[in-house]
Amino acid sequence: MNTFDLRLDLDKGLTPKQVVRIRQGDELGTTIAAAIFDHGTLVTSDPDACHIAMRLPDGSHYYRKAATWADGTATVTIDETQAASAVGRTVLAYFRLTYGTNLLSTGAFAVIVEPDAVGGAELPEDYDSAIQDAIDRANAAAAAAEEAAAAVAGMAPLTSAEIDAITAS
Repeated sequence: MNTFDLRLDLDKGLTPKQVVRIRQGDELGTTIAAAIFDHGTLVTSDPDACHIAMRLPDGSHYYRKAATWADGTATVTIDETQAASAVGRTVLAYFRLTYGTNLLSTGAFAVIVEPDAVGGAELPEDYDSAIQDAIDRANAAAAAAEEAAAAVAGMAPLTSAEIDAITAS
């Protein structure tokens, strides 16, 4: 599993080199576990709610998802079908904690969205060998099924007396 362990502070201080990489085409393949601090001290009070917020690299859309909270750490599994809908880099991703009517956010971290090599692309005439391998396996299975069916077709059906003799034992 693609897991990132971050340290984020509510004081919004700079957190250098905290970068999360995700890829288009992945599905629930990235987990972020962020230890949340308040001016250097681990947050110990349980929030009413916690979620991740991220501006997508296209600058027009955002991603938000609820996170779980345990012992000062917010954990979320990213849905790349939404979070990776735009390729590029954003430096505006953070966690938000809710305490009653108070909303607190952490300092930001960067997210790089990598493109998918096969998504949206068409296979050339010389296509992926995995497809030919699957076709070959399907043809072999069909041939084996035909042989088995031919062997069964040559057998005479059981009579009622034979069925009674088998089930009586």
